[in-house]
Amino acid sequence: MNELNRELASSKNYPDPSIGNPDGFFAELWRETEYFRWQSLNSDFVQQMISGSLSPDRYGRFILLDLYYCLTAADDFLIAVESSNVIDDEVFLKRRYQDHIDYIGRAFSEWPVRDPKALQPTSVIRDFSAYQHKIATNEEGIYFIIAITPCMALWTWLGLILNEKVHKASPYRHWVDVNQIQEAPRSFANFINDNIHRIDQKKAREIFQSCMRFECNMFRSGGHQAPI
Repeated sequence: MNELNRELASSKNYPDPSIGNPDGFFAELWRETEYFRWQSLNSDFVQQMISGSLSPDRYGRFILLDLYYCLTAADDFLIAVESSNVIDDEVFLKRRYQDHIDYIGRAFSEWPVRDPKALQPTSVIRDFSAYQHKIATNEEGIYFIIAITPCMALWTWLGLILNEKVHKASPYRHWVDVNQIQEAPRSFANFINDNIHRIDQKKAREIFQSCMRFECNMFRSGGHQAPI
């Protein structure tokens, strides 16, 4: 862990944007995947965003891959709504689907691509999208909520860290600015905590950890690093 990350890791005041109730089940999921969070922050892609040395080509490639993920995830939100047998899941997913569409509009306003078929994904992002699609199709809505939460939580966590580290004039500042909304991951965390009585915790841990690993490997692939 480099000097920057040792400083951050030891900070007692650094906010965890996704926790919600610090004694809830989501806090356990968050702590259990700490390794992948720090590997994401330590990735060449993120560290080069901080230093300003990131190649614009690599950044553009990463954004397009993220756009592919976001577009396929939008479809999976709707699949999860249709397959859900619990009204609370259906209502929550419909609300968060609209938030997701709003995020796509903000994050990719300068990228005029709206069809994932127009993009060629890497194996990491293709496998990630396929995994979440399987959850949306075959599992109850609560498990798709658990699967999508690492994306919301990790990106906000990174955005808050980079807010103080990426210069305001940086060409990568837009990425930092659109990943500052703490209410989104916290709403997912609180929903998971509130519904712990109907969650298979072993299954939830497996899904959450798998998706956080995929998220980490996406950042690593942005700097052409091998997946973990």
